[in-house]
Amino acid sequence: MPKCIHCGKDITSFDYDICPHCGQKNPLGTYRTKDITTFVEPIEQDAKLRKSKSRLFFLFLGYSLGIFGLHWFYLGYKLRGFLNLFITALVVAGIGSVLYFLVPVLANYAMAYWLLAILLFLINLFVMLSLTRSDDLLDRHGERLR
Repeated sequence: MPKCIHCGKDITSFDYDICPHCGQKNPLGTYRTKDITTFVEPIEQDAKLRKSKSRLFFLFLGYSLGIFGLHWFYLGYKLRGFLNLFITALVVAGIGSVLYFLVPVLANYAMAYWLLAILLFLINLFVMLSLTRSDDLLDRHGERLR
């Protein structure tokens, strides 16, 4: 709280023209308010506002395109997404090609590829059902899904 330069008593910064105690003019003199930035530490430069991810959209991506790992990319887990995509490509293209050439029955209508894709889709449904019941889904930044 500022003091009057004439009588030394406490006054408010609103009493800049006349001191209420001694009646002298300009009781604050060259008083200036202190800059708040000298007392408050600066905010980190890398702090950014993030919009929380939608749980419903995560589940939609997981159930519809989950075998490609798009739901993990949505949450920011790029390594999980690429791993999911790589496993899908390896199973369908790799094992599907082996079955296509070794089992003649599966060569009709490329059934080897379709069966493996359906099998991966069912496995993904099972995984997504377990994630649906989980309440502690977090994105890459540690924020809960809304």
